[in-house]
Amino acid sequence: MASVEYVEASHRYPGNRKPAVDKLNLSVESGEFMVLLGASGSGKTTALRMLAGLETVESGSIHIDGRDVTDLEPGERDIAMVFQSYALYPQMTVAENLGFRLTLTGAPHSAVARRVRRMAAQLDLTPTLERLPRTLSGGEQQRVAMGRAMMREPQVYLMDEPLGALDAKLRAEVRGQISNLQRRLGTTMLYVTHDQTEAMTMGDRIAVLRDGILLQCDSPRVLYDNPSNAYVAGFVGSPPMNLLSARVEHDWALLGDVDVVELPIGRRMVSELAGPEVTVGFRPDKVRLAPPGKGLFAHVEQVENLGYVTYAHCNAGLGDRRRDVIVRCEPGRAPNPGTAVGISVDPSEIHYFEPTTGRRLYATR
Repeated sequence: MASVEYVEASHRYPGNRKPAVDKLNLSVESGEFMVLLGASGSGKTTALRMLAGLETVESGSIHIDGRDVTDLEPGERDIAMVFQSYALYPQMTVAENLGFRLTLTGAPHSAVARRVRRMAAQLDLTPTLERLPRTLSGGEQQRVAMGRAMMREPQVYLMDEPLGALDAKLRAEVRGQISNLQRRLGTTMLYVTHDQTEAMTMGDRIAVLRDGILLQCDSPRVLYDNPSNAYVAGFVGSPPMNLLSARVEHDWALLGDVDVVELPIGRRMVSELAGPEVTVGFRPDKVRLAPPGKGLFAHVEQVENLGYVTYAHCNAGLGDRRRDVIVRCEPGRAPNPGTAVGISVDPSEIHYFEPTTGRRLYATR
């Protein structure tokens, strides 16, 4: 186990004006499961490759367990990396794939065999040890790739979208296996994904990146309840937070253009706004449907029934100011598409963001 620290670490690809990773400051504790989360092009994979030594650190530094590894070769950093592509040796059995790197070090055959059996048991691969990779399922192949990396017992494990090639059912199964194994071994792990469900269910903490910049790093619960900006609010959570523009008059934010919802915001917040509008955010499970005329006026456009929960996708407002709003409903109780409804908003559940910068604001009267 080892800690990891990025200190003002940046990387710019040739020909690009903007850095792929821009002055990243991030500390990962020993034994922590850290998830790097972001959309395509956010810099999350580049940050992982910088730690692995596969991309140069243009400025700043990277430390593993207090040791500066910025200029070290990948083989000198004592890390193991698992990619989305399994890269298994097709002519070797599962046992041979798992033990290959240990065999190269000259370890005794009996010691390698013991380690292989122990790793196979941890990953539920014992029945497959004598099979070739082409006879395995996608989930089994991914577990072999993970086991091969873990056989080395490095200081830090790096995983770059390891579940991207699996179907939904296998993703859920392997996701649980990775989390359980990491907790059992107590290893330090950095895990890259664009899937916020993976991030929320697996990580001790999640670092959200956008355009190479770290926006927020917190526990899944904090990211969900207290996003630091509008991008994080709209990216974390499934379905995402509803974000709507409200006009500001005196100490109030006025939401809607048919039945106006008045939200108290206070003079301090108004003074931090660059213009006459504020972005209002609320989670789908923090509002409810009401009869028309009560709350925000809307029409139900689509009903998404997931069995245990139902989501009503609504269009709020009229004309150019129509906005999509998602409301969680009890199973079987969502109104039919086309129904006019009101959306009841609890002011205590509202998040406020500055429209230009996306920065979170706090209501103080």
